[in-house]
Amino acid sequence: MNLNSVSVIIPVYNRAHHLLEALDSVFHQESPDTAIQCIVADDGSTDGSLLAAQMHWNKLQSRTPRPDREFLPLALEHGGYPGRARNRGVELARHDLVAFLDSDDIWLPEKLSLQLPLHRETRISHTRERWIRFDHGGSRREVSQKSQKHRRRGDLFTDSLWKCIIGPSTAVMDKSLFNTLGGFREDLQVAEDYEFWLRVTAREEAGYVDEPCVEKRAGLPNQDQLSERYGQIEGFRIAALQRLLENSPDIFSEPQQTAIRNMLVKKAEIYLKGALKRGNEAEAERMRRVIRTVLREND
Repeated sequence: MNLNSVSVIIPVYNRAHHLLEALDSVFHQESPDTAIQCIVADDGSTDGSLLAAQMHWNKLQSRTPRPDREFLPLALEHGGYPGRARNRGVELARHDLVAFLDSDDIWLPEKLSLQLPLHRETRISHTRERWIRFDHGGSRREVSQKSQKHRRRGDLFTDSLWKCIIGPSTAVMDKSLFNTLGGFREDLQVAEDYEFWLRVTAREEAGYVDEPCVEKRAGLPNQDQLSERYGQIEGFRIAALQRLLENSPDIFSEPQQTAIRNMLVKKAEIYLKGALKRGNEAEAERMRRVIRTVLREND
C-alpha cells in the first residue's frame, strides 16, 4: 500500500465555475511528497465543464509545474446518477487509495497530509467538514454542527443508519475495498452515498481527522443540488434501505440486518405521517406496504 499517492474522483454536471475552485483545492494540497491523480468524471455537461477543467489544470501547471499532479478527463453520456460517474472514475484510478470530492465543495490545504497517514491502520477514513451556506445575495455563513452527536470514528454502522455520517468529499478509502463492495449504486439519484457507506461501515471501522478538512457548500449561485431539488431525501433513504435488504444480505450480519429492518420501519412511519399531512394517500399507502412487508419478515 502506497500512502504517498491517491486518485481523486470529481463527478461534475454543468458546474464549470465551481469545479475550477475544487481543482485549485486539489492541486494546491500541502502534501509535497504525495502524487495526486485528479480524475474529473463529466456526466454529459453542456456548459463546457470538462474543457474548462482541462484548461484550468494546464494553467495551474504552467504557473507551478508539478509532475506529481496528474489530470485525467473522463467524458460520459449524461445519466443523472452521481454514483455512476464516481464508479467510472474509480475504474481509471491508478493508485491504491481513492478519494472523492464533489464539484461544489473544496478541500482545505492540509487535508491529505492529515488524512493519508491514517491508512496505515484503516481502509476507510473521513474528516470533519465546515458547512457553508450562501444566501440569495451571495453572502456566506457557517452552519453550526453542535447538534451533531453521532460517532465519527470506529464502528459507525449503527449511527450511519439514521443519516449519512461520512461526507463523500471527506472520504479516502482503499481502492480494493471499493471494488470488493461494488462501488456506489447507479440507480439512486440521491442517498447513493448513504447506501454505500452503510455497506462500508458494516464491515470496516473508520479512521477520522477531528478537524475541518473540507468546506461543504450549499446555495451557491447557478448551483443545482439534487438533494435541494427534491426538498427531502428520506424517501431516497427508504429506497436505499430496501435495496440493501434485497440485494446485499451477505454483507450484513443478522444483528445488522435486524437493525436495517428496524430503521426502515422507523423511517417509513415518519414518511407515512408526512404523506398523510400532505394529503398524498398514494405515498401513504406505499409506506404502509413497506411497513407490513418488513414486519412480516421480522416475525
